[in-house]
Amino acid sequence: GAVMLVTAKQQGFGSMLLLMGLYSLLYAPTLALTNSLAFHHLKGASEREFGWIRVWGTIGWIVAGWALTFWRAQVAGGGEFPVEKMSDCMTLTAIFSLALGVFCFMLPHTPPQKEGADPMAFRRAFGLLKDPNFLIFMLIAFVVTTELQFYYLPTGEFLMSLGVAGDKVPATMTVAQIAEIIAMAALLPWLLPKIGVRKCLAIGVIAWPLRYVVFAFGHVLGVGPVVASLTLHGIGYTFFFTVSQIYVD
Repeated sequence: GAVMLVTAKQQGFGSMLLLMGLYSLLYAPTLALTNSLAFHHLKGASEREFGWIRVWGTIGWIVAGWALTFWRAQVAGGGEFPVEKMSDCMTLTAIFSLALGVFCFMLPHTPPQKEGADPMAFRRAFGLLKDPNFLIFMLIAFVVTTELQFYYLPTGEFLMSLGVAGDKVPATMTVAQIAEIIAMAALLPWLLPKIGVRKCLAIGVIAWPLRYVVFAFGHVLGVGPVVASLTLHGIGYTFFFTVSQIYVD
């Protein structure tokens, strides 16, 4: 949170790149840590219960998107949002990061395991790649996560090119998270036990390319179908990432 506060004030690319790199190094491990913490306390009930817990992360994403839209509406005062003020998303990130840092002290006490602790435990994780199924899964996951950057980064500008106002973009993109809530809280707990991990992963992998097909014809189809196609992101995220986390656990 402190690093991001400093990042929001930068005017040069070099300093921005270094600070964003530092922030990413500090932030990225928390994704795995929160999953490990959840699975540790679920004690074998992850298939049924993890979706209900993970859905609150999606709700948080929606809150962040709407908070940013509200913030921008106040700055713009009903007019066009000024591009030079777009460090607002970083300032908001810093505030949320600091708040979540405080919240971490309220999480269940989970001391590190004292027995059998291997400082080189990551070698066992790499050992899983000997399983052909797991190796293929990891290769697919690598491709899927790289193409996701083409959604997270340029979609805002793409929506603006279709006529969505700049201050409305964060709220508009939460259409994906609304679909994610429905998929995670209602569809996944019902479908996963019925059709299994493989088919659920396949649904997730297929959803994202379908969204890109709609994007590719976006300037022909118009803004309505493109915004509607954002729901495929929520379905894809649920059925690939959430199911992946359950599978790896």
